[in-house]
Amino acid sequence: MGFAVRPHPREVTKDGSPRLQVLVAVDKELRPLRGADSRSGFSLGPALNLYQPPLPGEGRGKPYTVGEMCMAPPVWDSWSASLYFMDGAAVMRLVGDEVTRVAGSVKEKGDVDGADDVARFTPMAGTQLVSDGAGNLWYGSNRSIRRIQLPPAWCAQAADVAEARAGGGGAEVPSTSRPSSAATEVPAAAAAACAGAVVTTLAYQLPYQLPFEPPHMASPYMQGLAFVPSRHALPAAGCSGGGSSTGTSTAEGANTADAGGSLIFATQTAFYRIALSAAIAATAAVATHTVAGAAPAPAAKMLVPELVAGEEGQKGNVDGPGAEARLSAYAGLVTDAAGNIYFMDGCAIQLNFDEDGVSEHRLRRLSFAAGGGGGAEVTTLLSALPPKGWDGPFILPNGYLALCSTGHVGFCDLGLRPRLSAASNAAARAVVPPPSRTLHADMAALLDAPQQQQPDGAASDVAIRVGERRFHAHRAILSARCDYFKQRLTASGGFADGRAAELELPDADADAFALLLRWLYTGDAAIPPSPGQACAVAELADRLLLPELCAAAARVVLDSVSPATVVDSLLWADRWSETEPPGAGGSSNSAGERAYNSRAASGPFGWLRAALVGWYAAHHAEVRREAGASVLRLARYEPRLAAELMDALAERGGSCSCTCCGGGEGWDEE
Repeated sequence: MGFAVRPHPREVTKDGSPRLQVLVAVDKELRPLRGADSRSGFSLGPALNLYQPPLPGEGRGKPYTVGEMCMAPPVWDSWSASLYFMDGAAVMRLVGDEVTRVAGSVKEKGDVDGADDVARFTPMAGTQLVSDGAGNLWYGSNRSIRRIQLPPAWCAQAADVAEARAGGGGAEVPSTSRPSSAATEVPAAAAAACAGAVVTTLAYQLPYQLPFEPPHMASPYMQGLAFVPSRHALPAAGCSGGGSSTGTSTAEGANTADAGGSLIFATQTAFYRIALSAAIAATAAVATHTVAGAAPAPAAKMLVPELVAGEEGQKGNVDGPGAEARLSAYAGLVTDAAGNIYFMDGCAIQLNFDEDGVSEHRLRRLSFAAGGGGGAEVTTLLSALPPKGWDGPFILPNGYLALCSTGHVGFCDLGLRPRLSAASNAAARAVVPPPSRTLHADMAALLDAPQQQQPDGAASDVAIRVGERRFHAHRAILSARCDYFKQRLTASGGFADGRAAELELPDADADAFALLLRWLYTGDAAIPPSPGQACAVAELADRLLLPELCAAAARVVLDSVSPATVVDSLLWADRWSETEPPGAGGSSNSAGERAYNSRAASGPFGWLRAALVGWYAAHHAEVRREAGASVLRLARYEPRLAAELMDALAERGGSCSCTCCGGGEGWDEE
């Protein structure tokens, strides 16, 4: 599982720039994460439909099916305006919805350098792809770092970079400075002969060696790879398919003040740095011979990375500068807009506790003095996180830090700034045609304008106050889309405040109303996959006479249920399927509302109740094992429902020998 963000191939903002689309790689699919650019909750959209390149005369290629989504998270590359991911052991390129192979083989693994169809990879846990924004992807896995030099023809940002230079627009763009030597890139003739990607292994040797390993395995396993760009370097307008930055490097290749940025990689207990210019120069000669077919290839220049934090082989949990810091067993690195690196520490095993039983999972930050150069310091930001083996951190456009685990995704609201350059959007505009207007987007803009106090939002003619929050809306839309508001906003509806400029909706959840209001305008609520929020939306939708939204929220409750929550969700659905919901404020219990409430038992709540009974029967053993106390509580306070669950279990051919389901006898609640 992993995240990536790219400019949306079809949707744009009001200023014409593509919206950002966050994709989650999960279960052999790429699925959009809704809500990643706002603060209204998260949900997963349907999987993208991917296609192969069309054959001559075809309008659309055949569908592309991912065979095996690799553990390496996908990555956006602004230089080529493309998203890259791994299918099995092959690196793939995604432009819009079209997938092409870059290098490697989906099914055949290996560690072979060469042109696209010759190269082979062996991805494993900790594998990471990163882009330097200069025509290269860098692949970190096992004990090696490998350069994937993209074809020059894929460069999509040259015109935009030149425009940014000429106009002085201050666009944040990746560094693609002109090479300082002809040896730093594959010659044009050789590259033209290849017309594809070229893979070369970066030869390096850590200052510290593991004495108990043979020489070829003396370097520790890599836990993550990141690129930290220079904060001040502007790119050259030309595209070489592997540009390099000027900079002075030592004979070993380490560089503490490189204009093009640095590659940062991590072992279990230390961080190291290699200057990008040194890495490109060290692989260039080998790449040239690989593409041209010359033999034998020259010996690769051996680089000695610079230690920037921690100490090899010395585990610990100590914050501080450089070598004074102590680290242990982390996985996955992510860089923010300021060049800071965030990582989860203490994640080598699924459950990791200290002697007192407290989770050792920590979110930590590695910060640099200036864009990858200068001193480094490690700081712990969060500790005692839930022990779920978190890794793969990613910064979302709304400032949340997303974390991955098997079957779980966690979000931390840290207010971070993601690293997505303005050149990324410019490059995307150069290769993606302007999208057509959609009713969904226009209605969302109509709703958002008054909330953001924009000039074109003056047409809103009513405000709904929910708690301390005020929502601006349009009477005509509310009346047309919602029977409750149709009654409340008309003089004949029986509400004394129907013509008021501001209406109050008491005893309602503001976050749930925000989702409900967006559904009224766009038909899409993006209900977060959590029982608590989904239940709040379902209750409010039922109260405001919106059975379709109530049914959608009920579906989210069912989809997000777990052994730990099923009993509480079942009790909630049982109560709402039989009890008339509270009024909606003012002169509630209108004829229309009473008629709807009379059908509640056979409506969404009744459906959800029946579905949860079936889910419980299918997972009874898990519920007993993980949430036995909730089963005891159910038997004591709702024996009728407990008996129904026993009947459902019997109908499935199962049996229960526990005393907790037998009417509440033979147990003591702790």
